[in-house]
Amino acid sequence: MNKKGQAIIAGKWGYYLVYIVIFTISIAIAAGYINNKVLSDVDFSDLESDVVGNMVFECLKGSEFGIINKDKLTDSNLQSCFNPEVYHVKAKLKDGAWYKNYDFSSDNELRYYVLAEEQGKIEGDILLVEFENVA
Repeated sequence: MNKKGQAIIAGKWGYYLVYIVIFTISIAIAAGYINNKVLSDVDFSDLESDVVGNMVFECLKGSEFGIINKDKLTDSNLQSCFNPEVYHVKAKLKDGAWYKNYDFSSDNELRYYVLAEEQGKIEGDILLVEFENVA
């Protein structure tokens, strides 16, 4: 075999060797990421507040999107919307009485500026919601 043929074979082995080294390093880095268990604390309280707020709006929804019906703001309606074995919920408009599906005391309070409809008349008001997860 001539020297030219030996150089081509030796050149290919050099490339193969570089590829093997790069592949081995990348496998080691990937294994390090896979083996590294990162634990993080996730706070779901904001998510839970949003979900309960959406459930209250769904329970009180009026004739049009984004408007709540004051007539639906009753104890019996909240009891039909929320299972008392999962959530205890209180709701009221700013200067009104509390409507609740269970009697409780909680620090979880939500405030929403809402449009409230009563007998065809729509007014702005503040909806106060308290909830407690008992599940």
